Amino acid sequence: MRMMSFSITTKQMQESKPGHELKTHTRRDGWSKIKIGERLTAVEKCQGLKLGEHVKPIRIIEVYEVNREPLMDIVRRPYRDGKYEVEREGFPEWIDQEIKFVEMYQKSSHLHRKDPEKPVARIGFKHLWDVPAVFKWVSPYKNKQNTLTEAY
Repeated sequence: MRMMSFSITTKQMQESKPGHELKTHTRRDGWSKIKIGERLTAVEKCQGLKLGEHVKPIRIIEVYEVNREPLMDIVRRPYRDGKYEVEREGFPEWIDQEIKFVEMYQKSSHLHRKDPEKPVARIGFKHLWDVPAVFKWVSPYKNKQNTLTEAY
């Protein structure tokens, strides 16, 4: 099972509860092969771990929506299907200030800093509350097996 890092929105993912999910969408560079129905392990961070750090799972999520659109669409079309996009991304305090999301995304992403009109993947997911986030992970770099601990 692939992992998806939520290092910027760890708190929103951890504080989500059944029926009160604080984050249900994410925008990502790449992720062109992700498919509807795919299950992923949401983790705090999975790259750039320091010596002795381990991957910390949050929970299993399942993709229900995937499309590609310019990052600036969050500003041009901030309200869709009855909810604000920044709210779906975990930032309800940025309603009517969507440009803050674009600026934050550009700072955290080395690929789209200069052009917010380039398409990114807009991924909708649901939290799977009944699936434990425990599994074995083999690093592709060290051929070393790590066991992830149970979600919070």
